[in-house]
Amino acid sequence: MRTPLRTTASLVFALVIGLVALACSSAGPDPSTPSGGVSPGAGQVGGDDGPDGSAAGGDDAATDGGAATGTGDGCAPSGTQCAGRCGTMHGSCGDLVDCGACPSGQTCGGGGTANVCGAGPCTPTCNGKACGASDGCGGVCTTGTCAAGQHCSNKATCVCDPTSCSGCCSAGACVSGASVAACGAGGAACVACAAKDTCTSGGCVAPPTIAVLFGGTDATSTRNDTWTFDGARWTQVAAAGPSARGSTAMAALGGKVVLFGGGNTTGALGDTWTFDGAKWAQVNGAGPPARSAAAMAALGGKVVLFGGGSGSNGALADTWTFDGTKWTQVSGAAPPARFSAAMATVNGKIVLFGGLDGSNAELGDTWTFDGAHWSQVTGPGPHARYDHAMATLNGGKAILFGGYGFIPMSDTWTFDGTAWTQVSVTGPPGRAWHAMAPVKGKVVVFAGSANGPTNLDDTWTSDGVTWTQTSGTAPPSRIYHGMAALN
Repeated sequence: MRTPLRTTASLVFALVIGLVALACSSAGPDPSTPSGGVSPGAGQVGGDDGPDGSAAGGDDAATDGGAATGTGDGCAPSGTQCAGRCGTMHGSCGDLVDCGACPSGQTCGGGGTANVCGAGPCTPTCNGKACGASDGCGGVCTTGTCAAGQHCSNKATCVCDPTSCSGCCSAGACVSGASVAACGAGGAACVACAAKDTCTSGGCVAPPTIAVLFGGTDATSTRNDTWTFDGARWTQVAAAGPSARGSTAMAALGGKVVLFGGGNTTGALGDTWTFDGAKWAQVNGAGPPARSAAAMAALGGKVVLFGGGSGSNGALADTWTFDGTKWTQVSGAAPPARFSAAMATVNGKIVLFGGLDGSNAELGDTWTFDGAHWSQVTGPGPHARYDHAMATLNGGKAILFGGYGFIPMSDTWTFDGTAWTQVSVTGPPGRAWHAMAPVKGKVVVFAGSANGPTNLDDTWTSDGVTWTQTSGTAPPSRIYHGMAALN
């Protein structure tokens, strides 16, 4: 039997130890160790992100002097707008322009002037600033303030808050009952979403068509294989990509899957990768410190990463967002440090539940994140646990299944953004160290372990009411793998 240890934090966060032990024992890793196992262009008046994170009105490229998001109004960006500049800034047409990085040894804003390279350090801040303002270094504020009825998009412009997919809205104005899908440069009629679709800040979005699985650990080794699941069958993808690892974080972003970190026998990892359904691509640039067993989910054109564990830093409590190009740390109060928690997206917010803290104690608290601030949710909910799994079902609720509490759990819960509800249903056998992702209006659970010497290789889907086991060829049995949706 695999029983959870309650040892010192130093043992819990020694990510490498768990993997080394895994390679030396057919019984598998100890469950208490997370071993191996983050808007339209500024010139797009009233626009918002499309379902793939792009501006609804389309983007133009600057001819030179930086890559710009065009306004679509005939303005020609200046070819010298990036002269002597670095980082991201508003261009001559009101668009966002990427002026590039500084030479080695210099920092954007390091000399005391925003968007100018200097020798000193620079700490970006957006606290109290308006949406689109400079962060004082080499970026613009995407978490700044906007007028009532608007929010700051990931392209640093104020856009309409989503409400419903009916009615209409005009350029730059938020109309009661309007969907931001229609808030384009000229305004347009809104349409009702199809029954299977979800109304989001980017308009009507179809449910994910496939789930992507990567890595994990089996009884003897750490894996680096990639698989997709279309709701009925598994297919292995022959694609070179990240190194073998477990306890990696994965989430959907703009038609791709983002993968960050994890751990293997070399230690905790801090690399970022994207997968488009056919090939993996590594993303260069600075990001969160290396970690394993972090939680990650998509929110408004970004993925949000929280916590995790590392051998040097213990349990972590930092929040980061990734827009497909770069990572940004989010300041402010946050949930207590933890690893082996789970997150999902519900009604325009992130929900986080459970995990293990730095003393190896199981957590049973619930938090939501709106892109700028964390808030704790009180009230009854699931039993404290770790290494459980959560996924979003059609945008309106999150489903939680399993995890390790006093035993491997087999309960199913839903969260609607306000309260938890336990679903009285017979489903998969109790387990932890499994993975879950949405696909075609359902969620899929794969593998894990029921605390015995043998890992599982079963596949289950749920529509939020019933669970159904799927037969057929499946990936090899494993634990500590990652999964995410891909449109």
